Amino acid sequence: MNNFKKLSDAKQFSVEKMKKNSVFETERFFCDLYCFEPGQEQSPHTHGGQDKIYYVIEGKGLFRVGDEEKELGGGEIVL
Repeated sequence: MNNFKKLSDAKQFSVEKMKKNSVFETERFFCDLYCFEPGQEQSPHTHGGQDKIYYVIEGKGLFRVGDEEKELGGGEIVL
C-alpha cells in the first residue's frame, strides 16, 4: 500500500451524482474524497457505532448533524 498520496490524484467528478473516491483503506480505517458538482448532494444517513469526519478542501457545502445545519467552506471540518 502506498502510504503517501496527493489528494489531487484522487480528485474525480461525475455529472450524474456525487463521486466517492477511495484514498486509503485498511481493516480499521478508510478515507474517501467526495467530489460534488454544484447542486449535487449526499442522501442523509447515519453510521451506527462509527464516527465520520467531513473536511472541506475547496468550495462550500451545507452539512446537517442531528438538528444542527451549517454551511462550511474550505479549511472547515465537521464530526
